[in-house]
Amino acid sequence: MIVLYENTNVIDVFIKEKNVCSTWNDGNAIVGIQNGAGTAAVVAPGRNGLDANWTVGGTGEGWRFTPTGSSLTTVQWYQGSVAPANLLSGATTNVVGNIATSTISVCPTVSTTYHAQVTYSLCTGALQYSDAAVVTVNGNKIWNGSQNTTAWNNAANWTPNGVPTSSDCVIIPQVGNGFYPVVSVAPNAVGYNLNVYNNASLTVNSNQNITITDRVTVQTNGLFTLNNSASLIQINNILNSGNIIYKRESPNIRTLDYVYWSSPVANFNINNIVIPYAFGPIYHWNTTLANANGGQGTWQSFSGNMTAGKGYIARSPGTAPFNNSTFNVLSGSFTGVPNNGNITIAIERGNDQNTAVHYGTNGVQVTNLSDNWNLLGNPYPSAIRGSQFLFDNNTKIEGNIRLWTHGTLPSNLISNPFYSSFVYNYTAGDYFTYNFTGTSCCPAASADLFIGAGQGFLYR
Repeated sequence: MIVLYENTNVIDVFIKEKNVCSTWNDGNAIVGIQNGAGTAAVVAPGRNGLDANWTVGGTGEGWRFTPTGSSLTTVQWYQGSVAPANLLSGATTNVVGNIATSTISVCPTVSTTYHAQVTYSLCTGALQYSDAAVVTVNGNKIWNGSQNTTAWNNAANWTPNGVPTSSDCVIIPQVGNGFYPVVSVAPNAVGYNLNVYNNASLTVNSNQNITITDRVTVQTNGLFTLNNSASLIQINNILNSGNIIYKRESPNIRTLDYVYWSSPVANFNINNIVIPYAFGPIYHWNTTLANANGGQGTWQSFSGNMTAGKGYIARSPGTAPFNNSTFNVLSGSFTGVPNNGNITIAIERGNDQNTAVHYGTNGVQVTNLSDNWNLLGNPYPSAIRGSQFLFDNNTKIEGNIRLWTHGTLPSNLISNPFYSSFVYNYTAGDYFTYNFTGTSCCPAASADLFIGAGQGFLYR
């Protein structure tokens, strides 16, 4: 059966059954279309006359042939009746014959009727058709703040009454009394979806968690803040929408101390982490770049947006209150769409295959593993388990992670590193090494290493 869609020029071909008949055209058959002159054609994959003889049985099969070029068809979504004031921003989609691909994601606070309007732009004028869909709201939890407190775990602060569960769509709207939720005590907060509306706010205090099964949406003027060592944990691999603010504090900082960083949000500029202060030199590690000691692997200057999963180092600010005599807390923050889902970073190594004892030009011993270091970082706005990372990658990397502790200022009494020579050097003894080579995962939490959000780390 062939179906011709006159308005869109889409052609559907449905085949219920097709057998091979060797006495007819040697068993060959074609599913395709061609122009009137027979000079151009499009054939379904595997259904050319030059392909191996093919059959169709069972439930049959179907093929759709769609014109190239500008679409004649658009779909617009409306919340409520079809009226300009009800048009959903960003919900206009060009489609060609396949309206099912034009979808929107909504999370209304009450049951709501939505209309989809299809417009066909024809030579004779526009044709429009619309249809309605009702989204029935069950299981919502809407913050009301009626108790004049910020306690997330106060059941009366929610409508309907009750603290959100992992099956609830959690909505934080603007409220008149100015009391907005703060996750500050156990048990940790949970929800299925999370929506922070314009002029509303949600705060997760230090060392507290919020676990959302699916999507996090923060409207343009909404505020979702995670304080130092807080975690936003997500179960499903789904893209988020809108910005969060993640704050990170590095204690015991002096001017010459380096801090290892990684971004928990998308497309964040490393130069903006400690505004209004300014970092000293900023570097990333280049595993394969030729170094000054006759080998590979060295620090390379960096500026600009951080790559999710990559690590970076930055020297502390050189202006007051930072100095080399007293310790200060270095406060940083990241603003952007929170990273989520699987994030993959390529492992790099140099070309030194010499397993014998050998030395660089500065006399420091070099091994065939010296050019295998990689600098990664936790890409999520939550802590990750070091053991799980090492277990998941145990066929690719060694079983340890190194965290920089910046405990010692550089000195001219410390030996040069394998990659260059300096008058003053930092000590490799300031790396804390966590080892895990287990054949199953994971150890008890008390024995594990939790790599905090915004933290860079080394491995090889």
